[in-house]
Amino acid sequence: MTTDDRDAPLPQPRAAVRGLPLYAPDVAASIVDVSENVNLWGSPPASLRALASAPAERVNRYPSLYSTTLRDAVLGYLGLSSANGIGLVTGCGSDDVLDAAIRAFGEPGDEVAFAAPTFVMIPIFTRLNGLVPALVPMGPNYEVDPQQLVDRRARITYLCTPNNPTSTAMSRAAVEYVVERAAGLVVLDEAYAEFAPDVFTARPRKRDNWDRTTASCASSSACQSRSPISATRRVESTMSVNNTVASTRSSDTSACSPVRNSAIS
Repeated sequence: MTTDDRDAPLPQPRAAVRGLPLYAPDVAASIVDVSENVNLWGSPPASLRALASAPAERVNRYPSLYSTTLRDAVLGYLGLSSANGIGLVTGCGSDDVLDAAIRAFGEPGDEVAFAAPTFVMIPIFTRLNGLVPALVPMGPNYEVDPQQLVDRRARITYLCTPNNPTSTAMSRAAVEYVVERAAGLVVLDEAYAEFAPDVFTARPRKRDNWDRTTASCASSSACQSRSPISATRRVESTMSVNNTVASTRSSDTSACSPVRNSAIS
């Protein structure tokens, strides 16, 4: 390194990165807050027992590369099978998987279309990966206009149902309209599926025209544990069927039974 090199200005992040806002969720006071999928009843006893009885090398080493045991348990919970060509990949929370999906399927300059307001990290991940956010405003009652989303002809169309932060769910007809007509990949985020009247995660095995769609279903830590799937760390899983990606979150609790028609604070 020469003197001139040492005196040169330090490299700076890309302008798009420098302009990103800090993550600052607006959490209002509420009786029941499930905005971060936090288990309101504490850690499930089964998870605590599994952690306490696990040998040291299970908790102080990197997890298995492809989380085979968790993969098979999640597939079974969803009624899916790897024998049908479904693969499942784990990541560190929904942020990790959404970021990876946008990076994997989008090219710099491509659009990511989504109804706004929605999950605050989507425009951040979009810009971070060099893509362009294409916001479609929601209606006065937080309804999503599927035709406006389709008309964007975006490389990636993101749907969140029930939506974060509005708690409103898209109708089945609206979801199917976007899935069947979108020009590119559809990311269907169902992190709060337990609170939804409809769940779409298993649809790729039933509908051939969902072959360009990502569908997600969360085993939410906001619910009590009633499932044999136990996980001691939050993990987001992504399954693919041909060009379809289905994502399912297993958090620090076990999967729980669905709670229908509940509001999200």
